[in-house]
Amino acid sequence: MRILKIQPKDFKEIEAIGKSVLPIYYTMFDLHQMRKNKKFLLFKIVLEVDIVGFIILEKETKNLHICSIGIVKEYQRHGIATGVLDWIKKKYKDYSLSLNVHVENTKAISCYEKNGFHKKKFLSKYYCVFTSCNDAYYMVCSEK
Repeated sequence: MRILKIQPKDFKEIEAIGKSVLPIYYTMFDLHQMRKNKKFLLFKIVLEVDIVGFIILEKETKNLHICSIGIVKEYQRHGIATGVLDWIKKKYKDYSLSLNVHVENTKAISCYEKNGFHKKKFLSKYYCVFTSCNDAYYMVCSEK
């Protein structure tokens, strides 16, 4: 597995992966806007020559917020997310880590807890899209 910076030529594929695996995903426009902003870090996850996922991070003063990790369905539950979280912890060892996750995304919550994150706060109606609002957990990493 290699983790590389996302290039503009990757945006269409990253948007398609997000659309296929996440209820809320980043559009090509969103990706272009984030790439222009130095506080956002955009990475692709590559196996052999195929992009199998992506990571969107937001750098804050002493915290790195994991905005999104998207992994193609056929590669989920193969240790890629754990590898990605280990990579983030090592590369950004001077930062605390946080993320928000949909309360019904039990697979992701389990993965994050297995990798040292714990629920710190319940966020009522955090994800509001169209006519529905869903709750989230704010999670922080307690191990590095």
